[in-house]
Amino acid sequence: MKTLIIFFITFSITMAQTSEISNLYEDYGNYYEKKITKRWFNQHELLYVLDAYNNSQFFRMEQIGKSFQGREIRSYTYGNGPVKILAWSQMHGDEPTATMAIADIMNFLVTNDKYNDFRRFLAERSTIIFIPMLNPDGARLFRRRNAQDIDINRDALRLQAPESRILKEIHRKIKPDFGFNLHDQSPNNTAGKTNRTTALAFLAPAYNSERQINTVRGNAMAVICSINEELQKYIPGHVARYDDEFEERAFGDNFSKWGTSTILIESGGWTGDEDKQYLRKLNFISLLKAFGVIAEGTFHNKDYQPYDEIPENKRLLFDLLLTKINTKFEKENYKIDIGINFERVPDTASGRIFFKGIIEDIGDLGKYYGHQELSCENCYLEPGRFLPEEIAGADEYFRLNYSEALQNGILFANVLDISGIPDYPEFPIVPVASGIGFIPEIRTGLPANFIITSNGKTRFVVINGFLFNPLMGDVNLKNNIFVTK
Repeated sequence: MKTLIIFFITFSITMAQTSEISNLYEDYGNYYEKKITKRWFNQHELLYVLDAYNNSQFFRMEQIGKSFQGREIRSYTYGNGPVKILAWSQMHGDEPTATMAIADIMNFLVTNDKYNDFRRFLAERSTIIFIPMLNPDGARLFRRRNAQDIDINRDALRLQAPESRILKEIHRKIKPDFGFNLHDQSPNNTAGKTNRTTALAFLAPAYNSERQINTVRGNAMAVICSINEELQKYIPGHVARYDDEFEERAFGDNFSKWGTSTILIESGGWTGDEDKQYLRKLNFISLLKAFGVIAEGTFHNKDYQPYDEIPENKRLLFDLLLTKINTKFEKENYKIDIGINFERVPDTASGRIFFKGIIEDIGDLGKYYGHQELSCENCYLEPGRFLPEEIAGADEYFRLNYSEALQNGILFANVLDISGIPDYPEFPIVPVASGIGFIPEIRTGLPANFIITSNGKTRFVVINGFLFNPLMGDVNLKNNIFVTK
């Protein structure tokens, strides 16, 4: 009877602690790391934050190796419990959302407040090892691959990259029960065949080509079901299930094969969240929810069948979708849809990410959606026009009356002296280096610069993929692109 009472009290405390995760959604601002607020940051900026924990009583910091270019790679360990959890982020250098969330979680774990019981519970029941920024060389350039141009997540077998060997060795050394493989994906994915952006996509990776489910994989599915239940409170309909095709070279699939219940988290998109700060918050909630469920062990008895009910991760969104627009080619009139997506281009000189709007697809795009959509039923597509006269240089370029020019369908200006005009000017006339013979075209793979007319007058303009009405005077242009060849 005494044993039963002790069990009941312990179980009740455990459930109460895990239920506190919902309160964390409202309290998240207390742990948000304010020194990192943009999606492009380098290792130096991250270590400026993490150095505070090097001699912390709460974390054990260890240098676990160096990147190809000699940058230090660290792990931070919290707790001494029997269940071992390994979470690594930014093995792809341009996928930083979870790295920011890990900084927030570390802030949370050292704070003294009403969640202390939950923190002690995690520390007693689990050992959590964080590897923030596995690929610091790629992060410096905001690119996917490492300095060798190797995709670390396709190097689990050959282990040609030092970063790959570090991850494999720490797995061998600690033999984690659970692994969290933390990534970013395109903001143009949807949760199923809908227009709902995938905020977060999850996967319990297959351990063989038959995609069978054993206890290891089933445990990962059960934890994902718990995370999804929590997230539906905040982002209903915006969680997806990532494709589980077995990839024999990937670390997630191999971790699962090596006996670690692995959970892939892909941070996608959220309207108005270019720097993924809201998705960062959702990572914070998801990971702490998962850590609590794992520590309490309730996943053992949880039905993982709802995992298959999570909508599949689809690629059905364009950044801009124009539908049923009239056009002409070789004297033939017809209607088309145009799908435009932005490439994000890092510029190391400025430390900024610029946009390049590209025509992704043309034709019948009826099954797709757009972050921004415009029906062009009674409108016509035309290439933009050039300013009649060449302009001398930067001073004259930036003095142009762009409002008047755009209303007349003029999108381009030939510039004689290109010095003084940046590669990505924040000005809504496309500068073109004089003499290169540039001819505007509207076809897939090319920059999205054209006009949309109605009754012979300019109705809308698209410059570098950004759509606006010149008559309204509101030019929503993040940046342009200088045409130099």
